Amino acid sequence: MECLIAINTPLFLTGAVALKTCGKALCEHLGCLLVLKCVTYAQSTSPFNLSISLHMELLLNGLFRPCTFKATIESVMSPYRVSVVAVKLFRNKCNGSFLPVDGAMIPEMGDKISLMSMESSVLGIQKMLYNTYQSVMRWLPGGHKTVNRNATEMRQFITGTFTKYKDQLDANDQRNLIDAFFIKQQEEKSKSPTYFHDKNLTNVITNLFSAGMETTSTTLRWGLLLMMKYPEIQKDVQDEIDKVIGSAVPQTEHRKKMPYTDAVIHEIQRFGNIVPSNIPHATTQDVTFKGYFLPKGTYVIPLLASVLRDEDHFEKPDEFYPQHFLDSKGNFLKKEAFLPFSAGKRSCAGENLAKMELFLFFTRLLQNFTFQAPFGAKLDLTPAVGFTTPPMRHEMCAVPRT
Repeated sequence: MECLIAINTPLFLTGAVALKTCGKALCEHLGCLLVLKCVTYAQSTSPFNLSISLHMELLLNGLFRPCTFKATIESVMSPYRVSVVAVKLFRNKCNGSFLPVDGAMIPEMGDKISLMSMESSVLGIQKMLYNTYQSVMRWLPGGHKTVNRNATEMRQFITGTFTKYKDQLDANDQRNLIDAFFIKQQEEKSKSPTYFHDKNLTNVITNLFSAGMETTSTTLRWGLLLMMKYPEIQKDVQDEIDKVIGSAVPQTEHRKKMPYTDAVIHEIQRFGNIVPSNIPHATTQDVTFKGYFLPKGTYVIPLLASVLRDEDHFEKPDEFYPQHFLDSKGNFLKKEAFLPFSAGKRSCAGENLAKMELFLFFTRLLQNFTFQAPFGAKLDLTPAVGFTTPPMRHEMCAVPRT
């Protein structure tokens, strides 16, 4: 298996533009991943299951009425909808989570993320022009300026919201991720340089919310569209849910007993291919790779699409085919070419959290509803353009299961 890479590719404008993981900025970003891992590993899955289950009930009750409900995929699984659950999950330790977020700020934060994503989806040719002629494009009017402005407002909003918690810091009572960051900041105050500074805290929180909510919501949108497109696969998933979970609330522990559902979720991620060009990285020293000399600081972009659609590892790389992740006996089959979260030490810090979220959201939705396209509608699997690679806009009907 070989992953194609793009060398010396300049950064392009993609909505949030907060994930600046090149050169020094990359090192500063990665210096905080130890703190970020608290989100995934510091607690057992039980509080997570309980919290997401409670908020999924609110989500279901808020989205759907007793009768058949018709909406767009975007309205159901927008970053705002996911943020309502995700933000509440990270409220504070006593509630089983990590971020001190006031419920009143959720709509504002969700709106800003949604705006950046939607505006980046309509930039089209402007992205390529900005990528190639940054020194010129920054003086010209256009959607790229709106995206940049919203990204700046988002960062200012986060800075103003979270930095105030420094005044309430108690080293003996670390309430959340922010407190843990500030404690580490104090411990390394005498070091130079230190990566635990206020600007980097803003970067970490921005990345946590924008990357985490946008990617999860986009993957779930692909999942709902694909279930409408392939109702027989949706039925098989629901049969397994009925057999293993029944009417109980889905738990992360159920995943091991549900190989087909697990395979479908993996195939949704593979087929959706929501971050085909990955996030830019940079060489920290001079490197010779397959005969090519890469000086220190060279941008390196591993093209995840090259492995997710590798015909040497996937029998039908351009089709939605859950059997890619099942063996001849129906057991779940891991594939080394499955790299939606990238690979190595600098892979996605939220991978485990994202896997839990996707499983719990997906199973709970299909446990309660059957998703169908409106009569006569044609479902197009051509991807749209955005901060990530979302599906095209479609209407859907959520039919309650009795």
